[in-house]
Amino acid sequence: MTTTIKPGTELSPTERRLIAAVALRERYVDFEVSRRSADPYDIAITGTAKMEYIEGEMRFNAWLPLAAIRSVNWTRDAIWSLSDGYGEPGFVPGDYDWSGIRDSTRPAIWEMFDVAKGEILG
Repeated sequence: MTTTIKPGTELSPTERRLIAAVALRERYVDFEVSRRSADPYDIAITGTAKMEYIEGEMRFNAWLPLAAIRSVNWTRDAIWSLSDGYGEPGFVPGDYDWSGIRDSTRPAIWEMFDVAKGEILG
């Protein structure tokens, strides 16, 4: 695994730990991190990863909060109940769908991220 930190990007020790843990869970191969804003955890990640459903590697672009949520069991109630991507908090449209998480409002994403971060970092 090769990690590149974009010049000028400062990361806290906790951000570094979280990025490393998500990278292992999500099977990142080579990736670069850059800060989107001065806000904690507002970090973009781009690179290649090994995907479970295809052979070989695939390019990806991720935002650390969503990458962390994706790396845990996001269909469980502790996370899904906070989603509002379907216009109603916790609504499940017959089957769990990542777009319900991805399309949630920023405040809802940050709440789900806090749950995921706690699970990942302990």
